[in-house]
Amino acid sequence: MIKDLILKTIFSIPFLFYTEKYPIPVQLDLQQVLFKENYILFVEDEVIKMYNYKTRSFLIPISKPLPSTVGIENNTLLLCTWTNFEINNPDEYSTEINIYGEDKKASKSVRFHETVKPSNCSLNSLSLETSMPQLQKKYFLYDFESEKLEEIASNKQSSDDWISPSTDIRISKEPGDIVWIYRKVPKF
Repeated sequence: MIKDLILKTIFSIPFLFYTEKYPIPVQLDLQQVLFKENYILFVEDEVIKMYNYKTRSFLIPISKPLPSTVGIENNTLLLCTWTNFEINNPDEYSTEINIYGEDKKASKSVRFHETVKPSNCSLNSLSLETSMPQLQKKYFLYDFESEKLEEIASNKQSSDDWISPSTDIRISKEPGDIVWIYRKVPKF
């Protein structure tokens, strides 16, 4: 908390830093943008493209199963997969979500009567939304500790901007689907 406050204060001093801006040289169909150490993870439908913003280069893409979302917790990559089932009565579960760590073993599994999909991947809570286009769009929050599911207002990101937790990097998707990186860099 104090470390974050100190970093934000230092990064806000304009004469110490300048903002470097450059476009990503490839077309991206972004689902999510995550930050891990020196990397920006551009999550698409079937792949995760890891981009080293210091060297401005991509690593070999990591394949990702459909349907799934990705998250980072304690600097560990998480993968949430979900399956929606056809149900015959209201007592049956409609959705099963499994969370996997980097060891590819299921860390958590949860079932819902609602037909939903996760929009984030975390071991603490899941933001969920209805997953079928013919269903009324609703949003939920599931807390693993209390094991409660509650309906909430929209949880969707309203813009095409993502900011790293350390606040020194901002990703912006601009008209024409061009993805730009804004990075604060020391002047000396």
